Amino acid sequence: MSRISRIYKNLSSPVIIIGALFFVFGFITWLSAVLVPYLKIACELNNFQSYLVAFSFYIAYFFMSVPSGWFLEYTGYKKV
Repeated sequence: MSRISRIYKNLSSPVIIIGALFFVFGFITWLSAVLVPYLKIACELNNFQSYLVAFSFYIAYFFMSVPSGWFLEYTGYKKV
């Protein structure tokens, strides 16, 4: 096996994992936006509370980015 094919073989699984995670997070983000009107009806939320549901979902990305950054700094981005 040539060196280039080994490099591509080593890169294929991380690319697939990142692509799958991107799809999952994108789908969940889209799904939360679609479900807010139904939550508004089911939970009898006013406009502020329904906006707070969407805000809390997006603020979780902000708060989880800091521990994720610490974890990547500790483990290293790419180990050889």
